[in-house]
Amino acid sequence: MESKAYIDILNDASRQINQISDKILDIVDVKIEEFKQRVLATEFHGKQIGKWARLFSGKNNDKTLKLELESLLRSS
Repeated sequence: MESKAYIDILNDASRQINQISDKILDIVDVKIEEFKQRVLATEFHGKQIGKWARLFSGKNNDKTLKLELESLLRSS
């Protein structure tokens, strides 16, 4: 059984990523859009930031998220 602290951290991270993603996706200026695309394509711990954002977006099940985070922690 996972600890409450672990679950709270995952939930908090997911909420923060969703808030940031929503704010970023609302921007429509051309230069900012180009910047956004570069940021989302930037690789972080073996995945593009855009893929991390989708992972945390809530569209994936908790098992997928847990496996990705455990893999990230093992490789760090």
